[in-house]
Amino acid sequence: MSHRGSLRGRFPASILLALVALCVFGTVAAQIPSKINYQGRLTDASTAPITNPSLPMVFKLYNVPAGGSALFTEIQTVAVTNGIFDVALGTNASLTLPFDVQYYLGVQVGADAEMTPRQAVLSSPYALNAAALAASATVPTSQLGGTIGTAQIADAAVTQAKLSAIGGTAGKVLGTDGANLQWQSAGAVPAPATTVAPETTFGLASAVGTSANYARADHTHGTPPPNGDLASVLVGGIQNINVVGLRGRAVANTVPTDGQVLSFNNGVNRWEPATPATVPPAPVIRQFAGQGGTIAANPSANYVFVGPTALVTVPSGGRITSSASLPISSSVPAIISIGICYQPSAGGTLTLLAGGGNFQVMQVTNTVTMINSHGSLGGIGAGNFNVGLCVNNGSGTSISTTDWVNGWVMATAS
Repeated sequence: MSHRGSLRGRFPASILLALVALCVFGTVAAQIPSKINYQGRLTDASTAPITNPSLPMVFKLYNVPAGGSALFTEIQTVAVTNGIFDVALGTNASLTLPFDVQYYLGVQVGADAEMTPRQAVLSSPYALNAAALAASATVPTSQLGGTIGTAQIADAAVTQAKLSAIGGTAGKVLGTDGANLQWQSAGAVPAPATTVAPETTFGLASAVGTSANYARADHTHGTPPPNGDLASVLVGGIQNINVVGLRGRAVANTVPTDGQVLSFNNGVNRWEPATPATVPPAPVIRQFAGQGGTIAANPSANYVFVGPTALVTVPSGGRITSSASLPISSSVPAIISIGICYQPSAGGTLTLLAGGGNFQVMQVTNTVTMINSHGSLGGIGAGNFNVGLCVNNGSGTSISTTDWVNGWVMATAS
């Protein structure tokens, strides 16, 4: 059997991660899927679409456009309806490629040879490379350059577990030879004094009890320390001390309030109480995927969701960002408007992202066309919203599609 491939691959998980990487830095909260959605259309030698409920297919990923060895191979039994099939690469075989070089997808149908040419995997799936940047990941030395200095290391970031124990034995301490840190033998500690001679004048001649220039062990001079004597301070702890300087900088004489921290104000060159900045909530990320279904004729110019939606919670003044794609065709030509919409979870009117300006108008024919849409809108009131691909079918003809909608949505604080 001969097959023609008007094959189209969609990688929603990769697009999702790429946008997250553009929006936030640090740890990504959402779990990144290890599968890639791929959809294609198969025809025979006469261009007639193929229908087969259990067609064996082999999918391979290479790092060269021709020849070479497959770096990933997966066999699936695929249901093909009217030429259209949809698979998730990584379902039967673990997909662990780093996506840090150019890859090419090869497809083999049944007993046929692998289709040519191989299809280049475009930029979006390479965002899967960010999945490797977990908290325990190690950055290769080849990716590091320059010198890591004090400014790049956070205070208290170097823990005992990170210090090498080489050369460290019982009784040694971490010291310096003037240029490098090294384990050294601890120096001798002098024994503490057990007695103090009375009437010690430290070499200054003076009558007993009359001089301010020397100290005696048998009595005190001037104002006594808190709690009556120095011994009680050292044993019981020092309390209510008025600190006037820290690390060579003055400390403001300001009474702090509950929840404040000591912060350095560079403008006035001093330490002072300050309320810590509010940390914005982490982004909320969701995916949606499913069959498009029937798009009813709607001359009233109202948008309706096509396929499934995702529910997200948005903080006050927050932002919704989303992207989705759908292959679509119609036996009767029709003009449609398509975009990304959001709707309160309790129901109501669908609203286009970007204030109604981010949509496209296109004609749908009997040729399958891949449509892609995206949008972003900030200043949204707090609440729960359904987000998904939306269409206004302004023609008088309903459109029925068995193809799948694939998309993602992210809710952020701003």
